[in-house]
Amino acid sequence: TTNLVGRKRSYSFGSEGAVVLDPYPETMVQTIVTVLQSENDSLSDIFREEVVTGVVGSSLWINGVFTKLDVSVRTAIANCLLKLRSNGNDSAGIALHSLKLTIGEFKILLEECGKTTNLVGLTFLTDCIRVQAPDLGGGSSGEMMLDLIEVLFGQLLTLSILSDDTNDGGSDYTRFSLLQTILALYQSTMTTKHSRHSIAPSKRRRSNSITSDFSLHSSLLVALVATTPQTLNDDNSKSQLIQPLSSQKTKSTALMLLTHLCALHPKSVVKYLLPVISPEGVALNAIVPAFCRHAPEANLSITDLIK
Repeated sequence: TTNLVGRKRSYSFGSEGAVVLDPYPETMVQTIVTVLQSENDSLSDIFREEVVTGVVGSSLWINGVFTKLDVSVRTAIANCLLKLRSNGNDSAGIALHSLKLTIGEFKILLEECGKTTNLVGLTFLTDCIRVQAPDLGGGSSGEMMLDLIEVLFGQLLTLSILSDDTNDGGSDYTRFSLLQTILALYQSTMTTKHSRHSIAPSKRRRSNSITSDFSLHSSLLVALVATTPQTLNDDNSKSQLIQPLSSQKTKSTALMLLTHLCALHPKSVVKYLLPVISPEGVALNAIVPAFCRHAPEANLSITDLIK
């Protein structure tokens, strides 16, 4: 035990050195954030790398300190690491992958990414969410999960709107990562709770709004697997031209996600399965069984499929 500025603090000594258990000095937290945000120069780079690998990336610090910090501090540190990783710092990426973030914290980071065109950062962040999807699905409410998925779909839509400055290569890879992550979140939640209703909206969202969300998301997925750009109308009746996905692998992921949406909200989604069914497409194995299973809930039948 030692005394810092008139207060006693406890330290534990082990194979990896001294670790402050409780409370962690605020000045140390501020110093860490300041170092992570420091300008790039040779001396700062060396110091910052030591902080990333020796402190922030340490399992003892992550488990013993980071988990006890305020949300604002946790997201500030995570955001710093994300920016460093976006600029090619692999150590920062490893540290960020190790942080156990909550749905709310991931949502804040995604919204920060949405303010820029940082495709590298967005792709890496969605990878982090996908890796932690089983834990997020097991310890969170369906309402929180829907909020996170809504943000991810928003990012997917933004990257899919056709514009003069569309970066087809980088954008397509990032969209693939977004699709994989949304699918992983749905799958982890349904597996954990053993029911499609585990991610059902609360009474506040059991309204036309949730039906509209599923319809809009399904419309976007249909447009993404098309062969030519398609027009998508949002809730405000605003038309956007959507750039289809380029690779068959990415389109297959979009179709798989579409079948999961159908299982969650068949009444509003099953009709969107019809436009993507074609004899030469890869959709038959996944889409046709899903349609046959859920068509009655939307007053459809096998006759509609044949037509």
